Amino acid sequence: MKKIIGIMIVLLLVIGGIWMFHTYNKEKIAKEVETQLESRMDRQFTVTDIQSSKDESGSYYHVTVKMEGVKKPFTFQQEKEAIGNLYKYEVIEELWDRQYTQQIKEIVQSHPFNVGEIEGTVDIDRKNPINIKSVPSIQEVRAKYGKEVMIDTITINLADNYPLDASQQVRENEKVLNLLKDLRDHNMNSNLFLEVIYKNDQQTYRVAINDKNKDTYHKSEDMKKALLKTQEQVEKTK
Repeated sequence: MKKIIGIMIVLLLVIGGIWMFHTYNKEKIAKEVETQLESRMDRQFTVTDIQSSKDESGSYYHVTVKMEGVKKPFTFQQEKEAIGNLYKYEVIEELWDRQYTQQIKEIVQSHPFNVGEIEGTVDIDRKNPINIKSVPSIQEVRAKYGKEVMIDTITINLADNYPLDASQQVRENEKVLNLLKDLRDHNMNSNLFLEVIYKNDQQTYRVAINDKNKDTYHKSEDMKKALLKTQEQVEKTK
């Protein structure tokens, strides 16, 4: 009986030691993450959760942080050995994505599309460092550093069928052109990849504007150049 009790005590001590080690380790990681983020941005950060994972490519921490002034927390993945050296724009790029997605939705919803789903992501050409101390919004970054540093990727999935009638197709051209004009007004036409996809992939407008592909879309007729499918291919999808 004494032997069994002794074994149980040892097991409890081992389990307790492991628990204390993991608790200490998580607290240490949390402090490292909070310190790094707060040194870059003038906001308080609180780590609310840390999870571990491992696969064939390595071992990772999945860290969830709460940023002061933002309701929804952020979760990012970092290699375990690099947790003390976070990516320079960690967290704020996720904030920018949220702001950008909301802005794109507001722009698209002001146009006469029957939208099924909207996806918008923005990347930044970071040849020159961006000062994130004051936690600038993505709109402020665009205004301060210029539209040339922004890479806009927008995918709009429609719930509408693509029309077969020629006059209705002209109206679709006009709708997409008006959206493109709106994006230009928001300075989103320097490095732009826009897709407007009709129900069941019946037809797609694909617009790519960058250094190699100039903006040549100025009339309704011009939008035909952005169509991926011929009339015959569209008819086969019906």
